[in-house]
Amino acid sequence: MAYNHDKGTCWYNTNTCCYIGIPKTASTTMRRVFSLDDVDNYIKPENEELKELDLITIFRNPLDRLISSYNEVVIRGSHPVEGEGIRNTSFWSIPESKERFVAFLDDVENNFFDSHVEEQMFYMTNEKEELLPFTHILNFDNLDDQFINVLGLRTTENPDYFLKHDGMVQIRVHQRSSEADKERTAKYLNDEIVKRIKKIYSRDFDFFNVLTKSKPEPKLFNTNLKW
Repeated sequence: MAYNHDKGTCWYNTNTCCYIGIPKTASTTMRRVFSLDDVDNYIKPENEELKELDLITIFRNPLDRLISSYNEVVIRGSHPVEGEGIRNTSFWSIPESKERFVAFLDDVENNFFDSHVEEQMFYMTNEKEELLPFTHILNFDNLDDQFINVLGLRTTENPDYFLKHDGMVQIRVHQRSSEADKERTAKYLNDEIVKRIKKIYSRDFDFFNVLTKSKPEPKLFNTNLKW
């Protein structure tokens, strides 16, 4: 289990929703968009009212997320406080290379040492490993469209923005990370490494296959939303 993120951690606003954040799945964007300033634990909440809110999370292609997570921990490892757990891993002292990425996988396989590399299903399940009662599980790959078409947010003429509070606030929905970092790390992948990643994150890949195959009719996110 990651040392810096508890199972069940959620952000909520009683006027919008409750959100189970998964690192590297646009968590910062989601918290900003819905003004999720209050923090609790959905499994053992201090505020029981959050159980009445629509429960949302965002799920990402596990392979894409791992590439993003690798680049994230490489950056965070230099932080004097946040990087402590990362610097204790074996991959940290190796120069940037395919060898370093393989050593990174060794560390992940031995222990999910950081919240950014923890499997997504860890965050989405309770202590009995049962899926939490989500109202919506959004797909990271077309997140902007789902903010608009599934969650019912109204758009401006620019599709990169949405109107909040009847047009009083304008915010960019989602910005993707550096393509250069992704391209560099993707070059480390081969069939053997991908097979290994799928084994380590087997629960995430199984769920992602279910998520992407299922095509339910969109339901407007209007149960508790009060703009």
